[in-house]
Amino acid sequence: MERSRICFLNRHSTQKNDFKLHSHDCCEIVCFLAGSGKELMDGREFPVAPGSFCVISPGTRHTEIFDGDGEILFIGFEYAGSELIPKEGAYVSDDNSVPSFMKRIMKEYTLQETDYKVSALALLDLLLVGIKRSKGSQDKKCRDLDYIKAYLEQYYSQRISFSQLAALSGYSYDYFRSVFTKRFGVSPQEYLIRVRLANARLMLENTRLSCTEIAYSCGFSNASQLSSMFKRSFGKPPSAFRISD
Repeated sequence: MERSRICFLNRHSTQKNDFKLHSHDCCEIVCFLAGSGKELMDGREFPVAPGSFCVISPGTRHTEIFDGDGEILFIGFEYAGSELIPKEGAYVSDDNSVPSFMKRIMKEYTLQETDYKVSALALLDLLLVGIKRSKGSQDKKCRDLDYIKAYLEQYYSQRISFSQLAALSGYSYDYFRSVFTKRFGVSPQEYLIRVRLANARLMLENTRLSCTEIAYSCGFSNASQLSSMFKRSFGKPPSAFRISD
């Protein structure tokens, strides 16, 4: 009968990037306790910071690359319940439960008190459940951000309150701005401006509406603001995109 077991675990600090590419025959979880950088997995790069953790599948060649000093805690394991084995990738432990459970597993093997292996496997169960919940929470956040992106694309012509959008999503404004920027590469304000400019350009190229009418239709305060935004983004005034007779 297939059984769960912990194959290895350790805590490692580094003052230089001395980790080499390697792989294991078992699953591995690498938790980043200090320092920032990236995890390489079969040529893919995942940015990491304190609180991040990576799930690495058997046979995946990987290594950690830090920008400076860093510290990781890692555990290799085989697990009987495949439904709890996380998908390979990088995640964030918002509630700090992942590093907490990994430290407790390390403590069991360090002290080796009565039935420490049984206790460590029970903690491994809780660790994997915690990762599954953390991943589910992050998937929900991604869905929330997709909704907000679609909302901006649909209601770009209206006055948008980003503070209210953040509150509706259950985020503080600063966190909302940070996760949106990380997901889409630009801040929510900049994304809204891009949507407004794209629609204004379409109207300039396909209608005979005045710049003032187009500005109001696309959510700009006036034609002057529209002109300023066009010059900043396209290097040309709105008139350069006018349809020819």
